[in-house]
Amino acid sequence: AIKTAMQAFAQVSFRRLPDEAGDSATFLSFMLPDEERTRRTAKALSQAGVDGCFYWYANNWHYLRQWHHLKGMKVAARLPIQVYDGQPDFAKISLPASDAIMARTICMQIKLSWSASELQDRIARIEQVLKTI
Repeated sequence: AIKTAMQAFAQVSFRRLPDEAGDSATFLSFMLPDEERTRRTAKALSQAGVDGCFYWYANNWHYLRQWHHLKGMKVAARLPIQVYDGQPDFAKISLPASDAIMARTICMQIKLSWSASELQDRIARIEQVLKTI
């Protein structure tokens, strides 16, 4: 229902799912045209009370860009990669193709516990944000 509502907005695109019927649908990933608009949208969704919208490009959790501990090998315990000769210099890794995608992507958590009215309220809030972005 959320994806269907969001498809009405030309600035929103979705990742291609190789097996839509097999997707667990625990997250809805969507893209906007550029990083600046994506950052604004992520912030606006949060301010509108649409929780569970993650902008991985700017946080420390699930994307290499902010993993300074790994890039500098500043970890509490030795990592398995550190025992191998020829380990990559993680400080110099560049992922421009991935950055171009992740800078434009928001991942929205989907909860099974939403009631029909909560879902409709969420869709209304999302639509209001997308109208202003």
